[in-house]
Amino acid sequence: MIKQSLPSPPTGTIQKKRHYVNNSLVQGLAEVRCARLPTAGFTLIELLATLTLLVILISLGVPNFRVHAANSSVTDAANAMLGAINQARHEAVTRGRPVCLCQSDDGSSCGDSDAWESGWILIERACSDSGETLGIQSPIDRATIVGDITVIDFTSRGYLLGNSVGFRISAPQGTRTRHVCVSRIGLARVQVDDCS
Repeated sequence: MIKQSLPSPPTGTIQKKRHYVNNSLVQGLAEVRCARLPTAGFTLIELLATLTLLVILISLGVPNFRVHAANSSVTDAANAMLGAINQARHEAVTRGRPVCLCQSDDGSSCGDSDAWESGWILIERACSDSGETLGIQSPIDRATIVGDITVIDFTSRGYLLGNSVGFRISAPQGTRTRHVCVSRIGLARVQVDDCS
């Protein structure tokens, strides 16, 4: 058998094609790199301007947030007090027995302070007797609750034993004050004005 060799192409054309491919590849990569450079990051001036704007916005927003948080605490405390009064009245009517809601510093016995933010207890009895504890409220933070009296007695019919009762609820950094008012027939409400 006779071996025939194929003619080899001229060497100049292969090198030109390789050179052309390499040049187009390098140009494409250079274009990609150039296209990415403007969006690669922030300049120092842009970063400082953004941080300055952020500091200004935070310094304006933090005091407003504190006032909002204090006002929210007032609303939460007023709702907790209203809920406790309504629960006491409901328990008195449901059980057909007197129920006492009284301020408590320790969560086990009635106290003698008019600062109700330290907590209160709900007892099935007249406040002067001992009875079953129906509920305990732990101290309330960030709000001040000042009442006319230290105990609220409900009769078995849901009426107050004594005169109407009022509570003033506020917070040190807040702008909002709420009043929880209980009428002689035992109905409680939250209002902006003083109880009259």
